[in-house]
Amino acid sequence: MWQLAFIFGLVGFGIWFSHLSHKLNRGLDDLQGRGEDLDEIREAVEAVVIILNKLPELMPQFTMNSNPLQPLFEAFAQKISGVQPLNAVNAPPRGEDGQYATTTQTEN
Repeated sequence: MWQLAFIFGLVGFGIWFSHLSHKLNRGLDDLQGRGEDLDEIREAVEAVVIILNKLPELMPQFTMNSNPLQPLFEAFAQKISGVQPLNAVNAPPRGEDGQYATTTQTEN
């Protein structure tokens, strides 16, 4: 009788151990699948990080509080200080009577 109980116990333990091994293998397969998903997620995050690092280079640069007349003021200051010569027009020479000499003279 005890032999029969031992056999049933041994068969029951075998069934329980087989069920436990099956659950463990199924859990390991799920973890392995999730590991591949994690690799894909890691690659996607790396791509996003690369794009975010390049984003400041791609954005146009704006300067706030700049006067639109600032280039004109700077050019005027450079001409006054002598850095750039003034764009003056040389007037034709004046005669003894104070009038400008003309290139064409009319005869009377």
